Amino acid sequence: MRSKIVSVITGISILASVAFVAFVYDKCNYITDVVLADEITVGPEWQTIELRRPILISQDVNKLNIDPAPPFEHLVGNKFISGPSGIEFLPEVEAVTSNGDIIQLPYSGGRFNSNHDFVSFSRLYDLDKGTTIQAIRLRSPYEFRIHTIWWSSFDAKDMP
Repeated sequence: MRSKIVSVITGISILASVAFVAFVYDKCNYITDVVLADEITVGPEWQTIELRRPILISQDVNKLNIDPAPPFEHLVGNKFISGPSGIEFLPEVEAVTSNGDIIQLPYSGGRFNSNHDFVSFSRLYDLDKGTTIQAIRLRSPYEFRIHTIWWSSFDAKDMP
């Protein structure tokens, strides 16, 4: 009888632990990230990235993030990308909708990772739900490499 009680208590403890982990994961995993491109070079001419899967705007906050490749970087607190010889700049970033409309995405900050800071461009709450993004356009006064470009979105109410 005692071993059955211990087994039941152990089972309940395991279920409670799994439920707690699922709850915490759900609260910490409120951002949807979609990789749009890897390892590209951007320079003074507009570069268009046609999306393999168009992005349907369905959440409150939407951002395009870029991860500049060394020797370029975006440091926490800076409002620019820095590079060799002390150059400082920001690329121009635009989203192209399925209707052909072009939406400028201004610099909006950074998103810190354990290794470094990514650069974010967005209109924050200005993108209408139901809009479909077909392509991204970028250009920069200085040629630089980007490791990854991705789209992040979330609903403000889901933030921890």
